This record gives sequence, structure tokens and C-alpha cells, in this order.
Amino acid sequence: MIIPVRCFTCGKVIANKLNKYDELVAAKMPVEDIFKELAVQRICCKRMLTTNVNACDKVAQYTTLPAKVERTTSIDRCRIYKAI
Repeated sequence: MIIPVRCFTCGKVIANKLNKYDELVAAKMPVEDIFKELAVQRICCKRMLTTNVNACDKVAQYTTLPAKVERTTSIDRCRIYKAI
């Protein structure tokens, strides 16, 4: 999931803080210190950062076709598949 640009509750911009948040979490910095460094004070904004799930890796495994499915047309921006 791509993080929303703004917090759902208060409207503060939070998308620009996600990369730094991920770096600090990977460095095993305490969560309280991470929020102080990022200047995130509201609980709603903290929720947006801590509950964000990066689903891109999970979705990427479904980008290849199974062996019994083939692509039947090459229309731009439209993929039509046929099961064999």
C-alpha cells in the first residue's frame, strides 16, 4: 500500500516522513525517539506511520502468469488472458 499524502484525521502531510521513518526503524531506534526526530506529535499521524504496510513485494509475486494461461491480445493498456 502506498501511504496517503495526508493524515486521514488531521490533514497533516506525512508521506514525506515515511522513508526517514523506515530508515530509523531499521536502525532499531526507539519509537519515541523516532517520532521526536520526525516532529510527529499527534496520535493520528503516528497511527498512519506505524500501521502502514508495504504490500508491493507481496503483490509483485503475482505479476507472472501461471503456466496454463497465455496472453491472447496486445491491445494497449488492456490485457486479455485465456486459460488453456
